[in-house]
Formats: sequence, C-alpha cells, structure tokens
Amino acid sequence: MQAYAIVDTTALKQYLEKRNKIVNSKKAGAEQPVLTPVNLKSYQISNGNMEQLLRMVQALQLAGNPSTTIKTYKKEFKQLLHLLNQKGVETLTSEDLRRYMLHCATELKLGPGTINSRFYQLYL
Repeated sequence: MQAYAIVDTTALKQYLEKRNKIVNSKKAGAEQPVLTPVNLKSYQISNGNMEQLLRMVQALQLAGNPSTTIKTYKKEFKQLLHLLNQKGVETLTSEDLRRYMLHCATELKLGPGTINSRFYQLYL
C-alpha cells in the first residue's frame, strides 16, 4: 500500500488567476508584461476591483489616450484600489471620495497635478 499526499492548490490557482489579470492589464496599458510581480501590493486588489481597473484601461484606450497617460492613470487608480483592499470601488460614496482626495492632499502631501490626475481617473 502506497501513501499519497493530497495538495490543496486553491491558493495557487487564485494567485495565478490574479497574476494573469494583472499581466493582461499591463498588456492593455501598453506596458511590457512581466512574469513575476514587481510589487505584491497589486495582488491585494479584489477581483471585482481588478475588473474595474481593466474597464478603466479599456475606456482610456477607446478615448485614444497615449500609453503614457494610460500608465499614469492606471497607477493612480491602483493606489486607490490598494487602499480599498476588498471593498468594491463601485460602493464608494461621494463622501468616501472627498475623504480620499483630502487624504491625498493632507496626509500624502501630493501636488495639485497628482491630485487632479487621481481625481480624473475616478471620473472614468
């Protein structure tokens, strides 16, 4: 009689699915896709928010934005999504957004250009 080990691959499958979404997002944003994550924070974005990120990139592409603009807005949006963690971006209220923008100005001490960039990507 031989003993066999059963390996639970659920976590690995979830990781790979999320990694593939990020790689596809990078392709859509005209970035060079990577095989390993540069920043593990990207993987803390919920699946629903990852879909919203992909939709935003597609909207920017449809609007004819250059790849540098897409890359900038995607980076700004990922900052918000990372803060949200598992909370869905579609559930944000105007008060949540006001607090986020105030946080960017007072806590992060971001300049007006960066704050405007973060505000505009929320509009998409």
